[in-house]
Amino acid sequence: MKKIRKWIAYGVYIVAVAALFIYYLFPSETVKNYVAARAGQVNPDIRVSILKVTPVFPPGLRLHTVELDYQSDLLLDADEVTIVPDLMSLFSSGSSFSFRVKAYGGAIDGHTEITGNRPANRVNMTADIAGIRLENIPFVKRLSDYRLKGVCTGKIVFSGTQMSNSTMNASI
Repeated sequence: MKKIRKWIAYGVYIVAVAALFIYYLFPSETVKNYVAARAGQVNPDIRVSILKVTPVFPPGLRLHTVELDYQSDLLLDADEVTIVPDLMSLFSSGSSFSFRVKAYGGAIDGHTEITGNRPANRVNMTADIAGIRLENIPFVKRLSDYRLKGVCTGKIVFSGTQMSNSTMNASI
């Protein structure tokens, strides 16, 4: 009985030390550069800047202070973006992940599935918007000469490929 407890204690110790080293030795700069490069591959007009990247549990990434620009116009200024892949999609040809964006006093929770081969990847995304303050969004300020205020809630559904045939439905 003592040997079993000893081996369990060794196992817990090894897992704890490994988790500690993964967290403190996480290659934040490399991941930031990879995310920015992948966004540029999807669309050359998109630029992503990230202040810091940290790992989260369940396995995933948390991006801190994220800015998303499209053709030099700020579209999104998020406080925090958490991306968690579906574990079963790691063993398949496509990828699937959940995301949570904290921005403008609210949150956007969603799920994305990417299937097919490049360059004609098929992307299906659904996102729920809750509590986003309209007066804080720079893009909304440029849309109208009037001062828009309020809280935005709704749902966005996107389906399409990188090449064409994209559709987006939003109820806000």
